[in-house]
Amino acid sequence: MSATWELQKTIYTILNTGLTVPVFSLGATPDNQSGVYVVIGEDTATPHDADLQTGFDITLMIHVWDKNPLSKGLKVAKEEAGNIYNLLNRSNINVTGYTVLDCVSEFERSTIESDGITGHSIQRFRVLMTTN
Repeated sequence: MSATWELQKTIYTILNTGLTVPVFSLGATPDNQSGVYVVIGEDTATPHDADLQTGFDITLMIHVWDKNPLSKGLKVAKEEAGNIYNLLNRSNINVTGYTVLDCVSEFERSTIESDGITGHSIQRFRVLMTTN
């Protein structure tokens, strides 16, 4: 069982249920996707073992894209990032086969992409997990 895959599935379910915009997993967005949407992206996993337990320290990137030319700036992307923060930061997350000790926001960065239109917020969450 892959800790990162089980976490990815759980985060997808939380965001897909809790947000009103489309959520895509592993960067698999349809060609020419428009409007506001969320992509669960890159992750890293570092062993975080104890004497009698296997654990993982995982970081997970989440991207908010706003490709609506009427949005004018970063307001919509930042608001959606705030919704994601509220759903994940310090929340009780249930991952199959694991006990989640904590989920914390590490940073958020927002920018206008080089096309001058697309808003992009990037967040990184750190999740500490142990096997059941």
